[in-house]
Amino acid sequence: MKVLIFGATGFLGSHLCEELLKKQYEVGIYFRENSTNMRNIKPFFDDLYKCEGVFAEELNFDHIVKGYDIVYQLISTTVPSKNDPLEDIELTIKPMVRLIAACKRNNVKKIIFFSSGGTVYGIPHSIPIKETHPTDPISAYGIQKLVLEKYLEYYYRMFGMDYMILRISNPYGERQRPFSAQGLIANILGHYFIQHPIKIWGDGSVIRDYIYVQDVVEVAERVIYYNGCEKIFNIGSGQGHSVNEIINIIDSVIGDKVAVQKIEARRQDVPSNVLDIGLVKQELGWSPTVNLEMGITKMYKAWNPLEKLFI
Repeated sequence: MKVLIFGATGFLGSHLCEELLKKQYEVGIYFRENSTNMRNIKPFFDDLYKCEGVFAEELNFDHIVKGYDIVYQLISTTVPSKNDPLEDIELTIKPMVRLIAACKRNNVKKIIFFSSGGTVYGIPHSIPIKETHPTDPISAYGIQKLVLEKYLEYYYRMFGMDYMILRISNPYGERQRPFSAQGLIANILGHYFIQHPIKIWGDGSVIRDYIYVQDVVEVAERVIYYNGCEKIFNIGSGQGHSVNEIINIIDSVIGDKVAVQKIEARRQDVPSNVLDIGLVKQELGWSPTVNLEMGITKMYKAWNPLEKLFI
């Protein structure tokens, strides 16, 4: 089976590439040559089919998706802390619609989209959050993800283009960038290693659901073969931890104290987000296998002090 991954050089995408190659898939990647993340796929780069380009600038994806059975779309040009809707429309939403249309024209069997379980629901009415919970995002990032979900649904209803949506909670693990606008655990550990205090938005009471990267890519492979009636799965641990609890767990793993600086809370941060993963357990028989202590320990051991990255 031939699989194409958009966003293959990133944190999640590189792990997905590696997992699919191990399972003997023919894996193609769409990538930008000057991406700073190329190191993530260097160990298995020669085993991949390759197509270079800039996602936002592609006016026709036909020549890119032709011949592939499955297309994974992981590319996002923004992060939850950024608020630029016009940029989202130009750089992510428009090219995504062109991609979906090309997949339909070229008989791609299924599009698998990595959405955001942490943002599309907005402020939850109940915890844990089921897939049927109302979607009312309060960030531009969450709105963008939801719009893309709706276009996938539209093309399925109107033209029969099959799809699956994975609403992923807060993934963490090796290769996650330590000094970016996303990834609490990576940022805390990275700042610890360079001996700088980590800035925490608010009082540390915000609760999130964290999922280890290997658990994410395992279920992402399983949905290739899913033929049931569900189109959306929450992917998380099903457990919530506050920022303060995460700091305490990291302190325990490293045997030291992380330096913390608390600053004013952000408007776009919902107070609590924990996903109900009962549906994916029921439909796919999947459950996460790596708990927080195990996953954080793996990250801690993966730190490369020369490159200042989790390799």
